This record gives sequence, structure tokens and C-alpha cells, in this order.
Amino acid sequence: MTARRIVFVIFDGLQPIDLVGPHEVFSYAERLAPDGEYQCQVAARAAGPVRAPSGLLIHAGHSVRDLGPAGIDTIVVVGGAGVGAACRDRALVE
Repeated sequence: MTARRIVFVIFDGLQPIDLVGPHEVFSYAERLAPDGEYQCQVAARAAGPVRAPSGLLIHAGHSVRDLGPAGIDTIVVVGGAGVGAACRDRALVE
């Protein structure tokens, strides 16, 4: 198996479990398949802190503009109360 690049897109108002659960699944899958690799990256409109409704801050290591589509195998867009505003955010969607 070759390396697989997984990008998680987050936004203010995300549901943290929608990020953490799938991220852990891919991380565990990497341990089960030692000949393969899953590279997980977290991206938002801008790199830096993103706030969940509970106040929890999650750090996005990348902005979506920094991560071009080339080489991305899977994109996971998390859910949460902020999904409506995220859908209207042109910089995030484009």
C-alpha cells in the first residue's frame, strides 16, 4: 500500500468528535498496515485555532489555500453547528 493523504477540513462551530473519531481511525489503520501510511492533516480557512461550540480550541495546522488538491486521497469535512456558516464561507469552500 502506498502513502494515503487524508485532509480534515474544520471550521468554527465544528463538532469535535467528527474530527477526532475519524482521525483516530486512520491513525489506527496505519498501525495495522505497517507497509502503508496515512498522513492526516487538519486544515481550516486559516491555520490556527478553531473553536467548537463548547469553547474547545482545535489547532488547524494548515489553511485550505496552503493545501493544493494534488496528492490528496481523501477529504473529510467535519460536521457541527457551524456547518451552515462554513458552507457560505467562499474562502473555505473554494
